[in-house]
Amino acid sequence: MELALEIRKTVTAFLQQRQTEQGMHVPLRPTTAVFGEGLLDSVALIELVAAVEAASGQTLDMLRFDPASVETLEDLITELTSALAG
Repeated sequence: MELALEIRKTVTAFLQQRQTEQGMHVPLRPTTAVFGEGLLDSVALIELVAAVEAASGQTLDMLRFDPASVETLEDLITELTSALAG
């Protein structure tokens, strides 16, 4: 499976599970503000990185991943893909 598609699938599943656990109901659209809507916080981001690494079988290059540039779901997927593909 293409890396970006695998990451998108993993991120979406992670965020859906998190919403279930937190009792949240935020639509997952490319423009959804993942931090602003409370879908992610610093701890959840670390858990997500671990899930992406496990799903891809690769280690994320944390020097290439810039969480400060992540606002939307699409930004998150782009950053994760870039940090794995690097």
